[in-house]
Amino acid sequence: MPKQEFSSPVAPPNDDEGQVAWESREPQTSPIPMQDITIDRLPLGSDGNQWRLYADNDTRDVTPRVKNKDFYTFSVDKQKYELAVQANGTTLDPNVVVDGAKFCVGQYIPFSPVWSPSEPPGIQTKLVKWSFDGNFVNDWILPSDTSSKNYYQDSSLLANETTSAWWVKGGSEAGLGEGLTLDNGQYVAVAANGKFSMYRPSAVMVNPDQNGSPTVIWETPWYSVLGLEHGAIQLGVASVTNNMSYLLRVISSDFSGDAKITQLCNIDASGLDSGCAGCLDGVDPYTDTGVLKNSNPTGNANILNLDDAPDANTNTGTIYMDDSFVDYVMFKPDGDGIYVPLAKVTWDVNASVIYSATDISQTVDGPTGPTDSDEFPQWTNTR
Repeated sequence: MPKQEFSSPVAPPNDDEGQVAWESREPQTSPIPMQDITIDRLPLGSDGNQWRLYADNDTRDVTPRVKNKDFYTFSVDKQKYELAVQANGTTLDPNVVVDGAKFCVGQYIPFSPVWSPSEPPGIQTKLVKWSFDGNFVNDWILPSDTSSKNYYQDSSLLANETTSAWWVKGGSEAGLGEGLTLDNGQYVAVAANGKFSMYRPSAVMVNPDQNGSPTVIWETPWYSVLGLEHGAIQLGVASVTNNMSYLLRVISSDFSGDAKITQLCNIDASGLDSGCAGCLDGVDPYTDTGVLKNSNPTGNANILNLDDAPDANTNTGTIYMDDSFVDYVMFKPDGDGIYVPLAKVTWDVNASVIYSATDISQTVDGPTGPTDSDEFPQWTNTR
């Protein structure tokens, strides 16, 4: 801390020869008020410290300057504090992806600040803001017992000192900004960022019609009872022939895990109590499989087999079926994580026949895909 110095002479005595002798005393000092001291053009805090944000290798003049004082003594000390980003226990580098910073979509990734050599002392309050690139989610809601668990981005969670996220697609950098108010009244804004990689598996069609070309056939031919015309049709025979049955493979060279298909449907068919729009078809998963870490799986490895045979019936002489389906291909890596979407497959079937015709008018489209998608399946009801 700078101190003003001055000398105080004493009265001059005479020696025997009439010469005047002077005696000087040790300089007296008095502290200079902190508010009068500046370093690099800014004032010190009330405790004599100044908090500044400087880049590495930045040369600055840190000579203390005192208002209206030309002569004073001083000493200056320094302590460097560096902020970095930590992801899943690994400190990230701002320029390169380090070992331990290679993640997978669906993986739970916690983030926290890390200071070197330690957190600065005297922090009174913090304003925190995290930023991430890519498509990520960090929270979920469950609207009802029959609905899907819906994932979304909650920006308020990015203001917590520690936060977390699951990536769906993309993602390569995390940013952190902290506004620090110190006990001495000073404020300083610091920032850090870090690189990471985000792996995302892919999905490919292996066999679009393993049971033959999907075709609507008679499940129960026409018959009449008490004047009512009964009949039923269906898309092939489930797991046997001419139904919707395709084989799809998930390829994951870097991470093992699990894959599934979640099937949503729009159903408008005769013989049903009611139709259904955007409903979960049956259960979730509709089908699933384990996924091996393999860049070129063969045989039955990583295969998802969707097998379905929607039907319709009547007792009024008219049968119709107008159904469409969206199959969401989902992946979850081993460990702590969630299922995230990789792709979608779509297909639909439209058929009708009136008593007593035997030829079924029909159109079957698909399966189309898989097409890349980062859309989560969402539903409110189950069929």
